[in-house]
Amino acid sequence: TKTAQEELEALRAKGDRRGEASMLLSCAEVATGTVPGVSYAESERAIQSATEAREIFRTLGDQKMEAACLTALATAFVRSRPKPQQVQECKRAYAAGQEALALVRSNADRRGEAKALHAMAVTCSRQGDNMLTDALRHAREALAIWQELNDRRSEALELHAIAQLQMQDKRIDDALESAQEAATILQEVKGGRGQGHEAAVLSTLVQALIEKKDFEQ
Repeated sequence: TKTAQEELEALRAKGDRRGEASMLLSCAEVATGTVPGVSYAESERAIQSATEAREIFRTLGDQKMEAACLTALATAFVRSRPKPQQVQECKRAYAAGQEALALVRSNADRRGEAKALHAMAVTCSRQGDNMLTDALRHAREALAIWQELNDRRSEALELHAIAQLQMQDKRIDDALESAQEAATILQEVKGGRGQGHEAAVLSTLVQALIEKKDFEQ
């Protein structure tokens, strides 16, 4: 089986610019995916890959894919950054998210819009408690789109993101409700990647129940 780098070199050798950009974007998305423990080096590679992919898609005039690259950039900017860089990187991430949002909205790309809104929610959550209201607003906007698209798995993942934001905001009862709803949906759409997500949601549920018990005591 060819490695991603070998596939990339083969696409470049053939002069397949779209294929090259798609592979670069895929590498960026994998490097900053939902798996915990992303290293600084991995996030740096993701930024480089997403930036290269964006330039190619912009040259090709593909705004939807350019927006996808911007969303990947927004995610990469806030993953595993050293503390001195965090404030500046969050600003860069939010700017990338805003640019992605403008592109997807101009192209009526609802799925891309939800992904950009989610990235912006994550970025806001990393900027301190004073940005939690904005983070929750973006996440709820993304949730509404997933519901409109009837994408149940993405709806559950967004509900889990909302539950985590509500935990951060000390709104434990709201977090419990959101996490329980996410868990219920994941039970309905079981299979494939759902198991890992289900474990994460259950972890948030347990954490919320513990905090609720501590508060009541």
